[in-house]
Amino acid sequence: MTIDVKQLADDISSIISEMTPDSTVVDGEAMSDVSDDVAVPQCGGTYEIVEVATGKCLTVEKGKLVLAFESSRNKACHWRCEKKEGWFGFSNAVTARYLGYNRNSELIAEAGHHKEWEYIHILPTRAGYYKLLVIQGQELLEVAVEGGNKKLVIRQDGGSEWRFEKVT
Repeated sequence: MTIDVKQLADDISSIISEMTPDSTVVDGEAMSDVSDDVAVPQCGGTYEIVEVATGKCLTVEKGKLVLAFESSRNKACHWRCEKKEGWFGFSNAVTARYLGYNRNSELIAEAGHHKEWEYIHILPTRAGYYKLLVIQGQELLEVAVEGGNKKLVIRQDGGSEWRFEKVT
């Protein structure tokens, strides 16, 4: 069975647009008051993608995707945002490789193209951050951190919360 990922992306965007109010209040505070350090990813922008619980960024070190503390000199934690067929893609500023996943359900940054395994959807959370979702078959799976903050994986639920910090 094949899935029309463009149609799925359009359907998801339509549902989220219909469900998204003009303003959001969380426990009496506007979401923008909850997380001022969070940027909304836009095509053409460059961002650090930070896992909220640890404060560490998605970074490429020695060709591997890891979580590491941000360094202003480390461009390997910078991700260029683009969109294709309604799906976000994030390519590393140093390696030009895209965030995606492999057959072991691990998050990686190895592909030089932005295709289905590199399609990413960002879902706002009530706290004002985001869940990163990838499509696998007919499911949207969440990006999570496991193993003492050492392993980046995709799974059905319990994904990590992320924030985007604009670089350029």
